[in-house]
Amino acid sequence: MIIFLKVLSVGGLLLSLNACTSLEDFQKMSPESRAHKTCNNDVTVRHYKSQIYQFTNEIDKIDTLLLKGYKTHENCTIITYEGSSSNGEKNKQRNSIKKICTEVVIPLSDYVYNHEKNRKAELMINLDNARSHKQQNFDTCYNKTLPMSAEQAFNHYDSN
Repeated sequence: MIIFLKVLSVGGLLLSLNACTSLEDFQKMSPESRAHKTCNNDVTVRHYKSQIYQFTNEIDKIDTLLLKGYKTHENCTIITYEGSSSNGEKNKQRNSIKKICTEVVIPLSDYVYNHEKNRKAELMINLDNARSHKQQNFDTCYNKTLPMSAEQAFNHYDSN
């Protein structure tokens, strides 16, 4: 939980730093820096960055699964214990619930192995497409933003 909060606070800090970019900051930047900052903030470029991240994570999960050669499944049973109170109260029932879990190892069948390999191949194609689309959108934005004045680039940046 503490790590999650640290990640949240770092993410919040980055967002607030991004939100604090001003026209004055843009005026101090070179045209190349302005274009780079503006295009990295472009909604379409960010969308493709997110897709790249998701596809990469899925591919990593499949690689790990195929390398291990098995999946694990948690099998849980809930047991209810019934008994009478031991602290002197007569005829009072006391119930206790306990959850017992065991991890079951399931070897990958040939079908699952091949299915995951095919899914990885599809994800690799999607990843390459997302990378290409991200770069195309970034380049288009960059070429459009580079000749802009600081004010125009800031307005474009601020509208995303």
